[in-house]
Amino acid sequence: MKLRTRLSLLTAVLSAIPTFALGGVAVNNAQNTFSESIDKALITSIRQPRLLKELRGEMLEPIRGLADSYISIARYDSDGSLTILRSSGMNEGEDEFPELTRSQVLEAGTKIITVRSEGTFRVLAFQGRQNEIYVLAASLEESQRATGEILTRTALAALIISLLSGILAWFTVSRFFKPVNQMVDVAHAVADGDFSQNMPGAKSGTEFGELSMAINKMMLALRQFVSDASHELRTPLTVIRGYSEILQKDNIDDAQRDRAAARIETESIRMEKLVKDLLTLTRADSIKTLYFKKIDIKSIIEEYFKDLTENNSGRTIVFSGQSTAVINCDEESMRQLFSNISQNILRHTPADAKVEIKIIQSATNTEIVIDDSGPGIPLALRSQVFERFSRLDDSRSRDTGGFGLGMSIIKSVVDKHNGQIFLEDSVFNGLRVRLIFPS
Repeated sequence: MKLRTRLSLLTAVLSAIPTFALGGVAVNNAQNTFSESIDKALITSIRQPRLLKELRGEMLEPIRGLADSYISIARYDSDGSLTILRSSGMNEGEDEFPELTRSQVLEAGTKIITVRSEGTFRVLAFQGRQNEIYVLAASLEESQRATGEILTRTALAALIISLLSGILAWFTVSRFFKPVNQMVDVAHAVADGDFSQNMPGAKSGTEFGELSMAINKMMLALRQFVSDASHELRTPLTVIRGYSEILQKDNIDDAQRDRAAARIETESIRMEKLVKDLLTLTRADSIKTLYFKKIDIKSIIEEYFKDLTENNSGRTIVFSGQSTAVINCDEESMRQLFSNISQNILRHTPADAKVEIKIIQSATNTEIVIDDSGPGIPLALRSQVFERFSRLDDSRSRDTGGFGLGMSIIKSVVDKHNGQIFLEDSVFNGLRVRLIFPS
């Protein structure tokens, strides 16, 4: 069921509830009013001075003062029988009076009671001057009919109001959801491969407006990602294709053949690395707590940073702080993180640049501080390095062999571990990478 249909039905139901509630109050008030009116008429009737005199005459005409009387009157005889003296109104047909037991007659002599006998009656009894007992009964049929009519009209009104509210809500919600329909159409177009589409603009400051802006921002990032990935892949593919065509020629010498083979191999390795980095990012985005376990993070750090001395024999690596630091993490992701950090230092700092790693662990956090004496990163560009395919130089030079995904991988791993990463000035005037993880 669509959301607009649910909202319309909900509006219809909510509008019907107060109508039925008010109708229930109206019906209850009407019942109480009718009952009070009938009871008052019964009490007023037995207090009329001429009532006993006219009852003894057993007149068949309406008794004056009984308002053409919806009140029937009978005499209760000592043998337990009832002699009807007057049926209600001008009834010329069969007399209408409830069947009463002696206990009911006696109870009616003390208060007005309700009796159900082929109808519902309010009954009151009183004793005459010669100890005879007279019983007055007023049928509730008319009041029940009136109450039922009120109930029927109330229910009908509630249904009409509910229907009109639902229809009005449908058209109103449909109007409000018009941008959503357009968004759905654009989403389908993008899913079919048309990445040029943009979400339609909605009124600024509304939820739909914010949603449209957020989706457009996401689509822009997606287009940029696809464009950057295509750009990165296009260059090695072009090189591989060009040198493959050279290898197919008959008149090339051995030097040309060797160079073509070497270039094809180099660009293939670059493509492999790009695909691996993209897969690493995808895996980092899907890390689950299921893979977490407690490990000594210092042993992993030492493993990768000691590799720097193998590549740069003149480089100094200093470890300080805790001798061990156990944290709850995904080991493979942490290995990828510190592998990327060490490779960045290897790629972007001089071969003799000093590196210091300090580990500080408290009861709640583990802080890892990595200082190098390289060129560092300008303050204005530090937030940019975490963007995918981001390079700090405008030429997007590939001399270092990177694709601008390394820091994105680092940031993704840190985020998935509920950690924090800060890029700061190093004590050696280079770059400081400060990582904080929950212990």
